[in-house]
Amino acid sequence: MRYAAVLLVLLTVSGAGAVMGKPLEAYISEAQSKQSPEEIDQAVEIMQKALEEYPGNPTAMAYLGGYIGIQSGHASSAGNMNDAGRLVTTSFEYLDKALALDKENTIALFYRGIMGVNVPEFFGRLDQSITDLETLRDMIVKNPGSAPDIIRFSALVALGDGYDKKGEQQKALETWRNVV
Repeated sequence: MRYAAVLLVLLTVSGAGAVMGKPLEAYISEAQSKQSPEEIDQAVEIMQKALEEYPGNPTAMAYLGGYIGIQSGHASSAGNMNDAGRLVTTSFEYLDKALALDKENTIALFYRGIMGVNVPEFFGRLDQSITDLETLRDMIVKNPGSAPDIIRFSALVALGDGYDKKGEQQKALETWRNVV
């Protein structure tokens, strides 16, 4: 009887993979194809489904937080500041959770860094964003293949912007020179 119970548990666990809809990478790929202003809402919905299927996954949280951050930028550009503020807050909540689970999550460091440099100062995220982008830069220096070229390039540009906003023009210039 005990063996039957163990077998039932094993079958249930091994069958759980078959119940899941698709791999996380498939969700990410699908969402990445929906980043235009007209389709960003779809990217968010895709990553919400991914997080439902992979609860607690820091990479799913990071992408969801990043896409919500992109939504906030579109809301801000459209003059809808209430929605933009709400979306920024939600974006940071997901990104903060992702980094609490995995402090070296490249995607979360990237999006939280970019967001923190670009949101208004009253959000109080500039220092954290600089730290995130410096961490990401250092990780990429140690392992150049750890991030795609677009992330490396964008992270360094944003780091330079962060230094500039902080009044550290020499660091900003050095960082931007490294981009070139």
